[in-house]
Amino acid sequence: MCLPVAQPLFLLLPLLEKSSSHFVSREQLLFEDHHFNALQSCANLKLDLVCDVKSAGDDSYYKLNPQKLEAWLKSKVLRTQEVLCSRRIAGSHQVGC
Repeated sequence: MCLPVAQPLFLLLPLLEKSSSHFVSREQLLFEDHHFNALQSCANLKLDLVCDVKSAGDDSYYKLNPQKLEAWLKSKVLRTQEVLCSRRIAGSHQVGC
């Protein structure tokens, strides 16, 4: 089972941070910790949203990019704010609705 669009990235942030000094393949990233093996089947691991990508032939390698990460996190916060405000969820006035 895979989480909805791009959400697995939240789970991978600690692994990406740990390997942020160098480029790693998707397989290296996911097999570093056996808890993440299940994410191998996720087709929607959009690592390019938070990482720089280098390609070598058919292989891609990823390295966490702090600017991309910040932009991605900001977009998640803004989207959450939109949903809270549009649904008038209790406490939504605290997020600037």
